[in-house]
Amino acid sequence: EERTRLILDSSAEGIFGTDTEGQITFVNPAVCRMLGFTAEELIGKPSHATFHHHRPDGSEYPMEECPMFAAYKSGQASRVDDEVLWRKDGTGVPVEYGAMPILKDGVIVGSVVSFTDITERKRAEEELLTQHSALESAANAIVITTNKGIIQWVNPAFTKLTGYTREEAVGQNPRVLKS
Repeated sequence: EERTRLILDSSAEGIFGTDTEGQITFVNPAVCRMLGFTAEELIGKPSHATFHHHRPDGSEYPMEECPMFAAYKSGQASRVDDEVLWRKDGTGVPVEYGAMPILKDGVIVGSVVSFTDITERKRAEEELLTQHSALESAANAIVITTNKGIIQWVNPAFTKLTGYTREEAVGQNPRVLKS
């Protein structure tokens, strides 16, 4: 038991457990740190109503549609890579999570959910989209190649200038393309 507690306490991922009604039975320190609640504020509370009540767009999230609910009600395991958990202060934290049923002698006795804050990943994705948009709309022809010189991507200015489609250019060495 002590070893299990040490492992949970050392994890960077938020890990919490529920009973078959979705009441929180345990949380590790990472849950408290990421969501801004104390363990005492979470234990015994309904997980869905406490921090998973709305979708990322702010619309209400019916509990029956929630993969975490499915883990402790029907034993359905899931991996979700783009949802939001809600902090005590009402702000959302983008997360990736796994929800697994806990079984004892083949009977569901609860669930365990582990989640990771993906704020940095989301920021990097937004930055890439912004850069991609800038490359797509650039007036000059742009070609991105591998370190071996194979074309991975071209922008619309390249296709207009050369007459090659993206599909024709990608995978080629630029030297074999004739203008």
